[in-house]
Amino acid sequence: MIAVLGFDVIAPGLAWVALAGPLVLLAGWAGLAARSRERRLLVSERNEPLFVPRFSPGRARLRVLLAALGALLAGVAAVGPVRGYTLREVRRKGLDLVICVDTSRSVYPRTGPTA
Repeated sequence: MIAVLGFDVIAPGLAWVALAGPLVLLAGWAGLAARSRERRLLVSERNEPLFVPRFSPGRARLRVLLAALGALLAGVAAVGPVRGYTLREVRRKGLDLVICVDTSRSVYPRTGPTA
């Protein structure tokens, strides 16, 4: 195990997964810029509130930032940082339980006219 910032890392080979956060951020910013360029081609800046009344660039940026943060934290979680753990052998006792349900028609009483 490798120690990073006081944490032991369980799966250091998955550290590349944490790069998903910056990649999502770059793709999101590029998407926002492309969307802005396309919107400018369709609607002038003066008429934008009329044609796109509820659009908020701040909300769009926040969505991109939260997606990037989520991807980054998922990547960090995949690496498996742990602190202060001990390995113990656990012996489990269990009970095997089987439930059988008879769904055949022989279980239910026959309905209909009686002769």
